[in-house]
Amino acid sequence: MSKPRQSHRSLTLSRIYIKGHRYYLFSAEPMISPDDGKSKKWHSLCHIEKGEVEARRLAQRITDHNRVAGDEGNFPRNFREYMSAVISERDKERPKETARAKMHDIVNRQLISSSAVIEDAFFEFDVDQILPVDVAKFVDQWEGRRMAQVYHSRLSDFFRWACRRGMRSDNPVREVSIKKPKRRMRYLTDDEYQAIRKCLLIGKDGRKNRSGIMVQCYIDLCYLMYQRTTEIRLLKWADVTEKGFSLPLQRLSEAVGQRFLFQ
Repeated sequence: MSKPRQSHRSLTLSRIYIKGHRYYLFSAEPMISPDDGKSKKWHSLCHIEKGEVEARRLAQRITDHNRVAGDEGNFPRNFREYMSAVISERDKERPKETARAKMHDIVNRQLISSSAVIEDAFFEFDVDQILPVDVAKFVDQWEGRRMAQVYHSRLSDFFRWACRRGMRSDNPVREVSIKKPKRRMRYLTDDEYQAIRKCLLIGKDGRKNRSGIMVQCYIDLCYLMYQRTTEIRLLKWADVTEKGFSLPLQRLSEAVGQRFLFQ
């Protein structure tokens, strides 16, 4: 009997995998290591204790080392300028409250992370060279998944920005349709929910973790109150009264400023 296939753990939106206690970068074609000059597909990056950010930095260093000088189009430069404008506009409305400000910063980091994937994919292109087929090949990597919508929307907004600045006269993303992720057609069963809840007590090392019980309370509130994690994370003691939980309504624009009481 053959050995069961084991899936590698990897970082989101990358070719970085965790093997043992280290991060590794995998490339389909051999790349030269800037450290030892050897050509290989698997590159050891750093110990997992140094974190995801350091692993991504070292992976980018290897990728940059293997790029031929002069092969960069004008897309990366213009896309970085566009993303800088997006982040700057978001930061104008950065919340003052610590918890909300922290979430704002997390979203900014997510935007930067996803923009790096787009920038890398169209690294050799000029803005006016990109065709609908190029966009399709890119977003089809996430066909039927939410990230396809995220990248499709971001690229479409960028090309609208580019059109206003005379870089091109059309938006190639308009010609590319994407499939929406399949909607869930049923609720979790009690057994499924309890199985997930039970796993939250155990860390990656197989031992009970100190924050497990608190995380269980967190998802219990989300589940019982039918709220997004955002609303529960921002819940204050001032919102908890003898009558119940009072939460602000933020999903609908016409409901902003109103509160709902969960009893």
